[in-house]
Amino acid sequence: MELDLAYNRIETVSEAIGELAHLRKLDLQYNSIRTISEDIAYARSIEKLKLAGNQLLDLPAGVGRKRRYDDTPVANPLQGLWLEVNSVSELPPSLLNASELEEVHLYANKCYDGETPDLPEAFDGLVGAGVVTCCLEELAGGDGRDEKGCLMNPSSQPTSSAAPTSTRAPTLVPTPYVPPAPTVACVDDPDATWFGFGCADMDFILATGGHDTCEDAKNGQFAGVVDVDEVIATCPVTCDSCRENQPVV
Repeated sequence: MELDLAYNRIETVSEAIGELAHLRKLDLQYNSIRTISEDIAYARSIEKLKLAGNQLLDLPAGVGRKRRYDDTPVANPLQGLWLEVNSVSELPPSLLNASELEEVHLYANKCYDGETPDLPEAFDGLVGAGVVTCCLEELAGGDGRDEKGCLMNPSSQPTSSAAPTSTRAPTLVPTPYVPPAPTVACVDDPDATWFGFGCADMDFILATGGHDTCEDAKNGQFAGVVDVDEVIATCPVTCDSCRENQPVV
């Protein structure tokens, strides 16, 4: 059983979520969710939980600890958790009970330092195994980045066999992230994106943050996550209302 409620204006996940005991995939991305009921613990079949693009500050313990209605504990089948673009500062310790967990995405939250998750030591195993990451998936496979969009360790990147050897230890200089150049296709294609966002997202950015104009959006929850000016400048066709700083109706 799957439930897709992405791109709506849902503000809370109520206790009714506990009635969905056989739900396997729940997509609530890009709503306005601030709170999730602890009764999500009774939704004990969820394997994929997508919560990116909301206004969450934390998660209830029920995301990681599942139980029956008589409060008997059961194994947590959770495999994937998407939390990009929220304001989460920590993960619930109960998440460590999810033995099937394969991926947790924390890009653009408050619990990371650069691309490194900043979490309690208990999560070191998941971070070290690459299960918990703070990278942008859209950058996967790019220059110097792995399949999850993370910068690869210089020692793991392929080097030329013809390169001269040296006894002098190399000086490793961190590689700053340089966003991909805006694409000309954005002018004609509203689905084209820049840094994971595009013209088609502008109405959503305004609506999600409760903004009337793009000027307001620049200081909202997407500040520092997406360069609104750059998106507008490279997508003139579908962003005319933003370019003129007029309310979107």
